[in-house]
Amino acid sequence: MQCTNPQVALLSDFEVYQFMSEEGLLAPVDNKDKNARRKEPKSLMYLRREVAYYFEKINKAAPNWTEDQVVAFMRAIQPFKLYKGEKLRLLNVRPKNLVALLLCVDEADERYTPDEQAEMLRILQETLPVPDIEGDEDDMAVDPAGDEAMAIDEY
Repeated sequence: MQCTNPQVALLSDFEVYQFMSEEGLLAPVDNKDKNARRKEPKSLMYLRREVAYYFEKINKAAPNWTEDQVVAFMRAIQPFKLYKGEKLRLLNVRPKNLVALLLCVDEADERYTPDEQAEMLRILQETLPVPDIEGDEDDMAVDPAGDEAMAIDEY
């Protein structure tokens, strides 16, 4: 079987997580069971480990979404006539601010008004909620030295 349209083969993080969890591919492999290790190629073990790490540490939101939420997002964003790749980037990246939105949508500042861009962000926040996760690096606004403001008088 050949893929005649490569754009059809794109999957969102939500779809990857859903498929891998349904197939039991995110469950840890018992390293003590020699028969299980022989049946599974090393490349698959590596892939499973990396995908599990991605959903555990990097994209913690996608595993918490439901299919209804993703469908609601796709329906709500439809009036903006985004390209398929742009919708996928919005779904996977889930931008929290205007700068991140502009990186996900090609020529967004030329194609959409500031109100429409704000509406896209509102739709993302309402349809695809992010669970409150402790230790989220994006919310930290303190400089690495731990000071809230750096002293300029020293120079």
